[in-house]
Amino acid sequence: MKTKRIPKVVTIPDSAFQSSKGRFFIGQSGTLTISKGLNAWAGLINPRNSRINIVFDIFAVSNFSENAIDAQIFFNSIPPDIENAVISENVTPANTTLCPLSAPRTLVVYNDNVTGFPVGGVSPFRRIIPSLQTVEGIDNGKIMIPPGGSFVIFIPGMADGRAFISFGWWEKKISSKKKS
Repeated sequence: MKTKRIPKVVTIPDSAFQSSKGRFFIGQSGTLTISKGLNAWAGLINPRNSRINIVFDIFAVSNFSENAIDAQIFFNSIPPDIENAVISENVTPANTTLCPLSAPRTLVVYNDNVTGFPVGGVSPFRRIIPSLQTVEGIDNGKIMIPPGGSFVIFIPGMADGRAFISFGWWEKKISSKKKS
């Protein structure tokens, strides 16, 4: 009697699959200085001409201060003083085995010691980051940001402190095919 062979099935997270294809990226802000009355922020900016959607996977806010900080998440807003923001160089594809390395179209930008608040968009949630701790938010690809959009973490200046903000995302090309 012959026995049937059952095919081997392997399930991997979408982020691991995207990484294997060179489409998953990780980036971090520089040191954000938070002062009483002055705000800080870091975010993913999807340029208008990118022809990709950002598929958001994870963020982490590391608080290096003695005070808790309030991290407010904004979708598709314009952060304060964006024209003077720094574009982070601390960005890499997660898969560093590919040659050449893939380059993201998304920008990781940040600014600190700014006045004002994000304009437009929506702030659907926030996180309190305790003193000397890191808090992660894991989305696993449920949040998508279109060209011209943003995912910004805004920290209002309630007390002196320092923080870093990190992001993980993949980029999905927008199909040029029109549905009828």
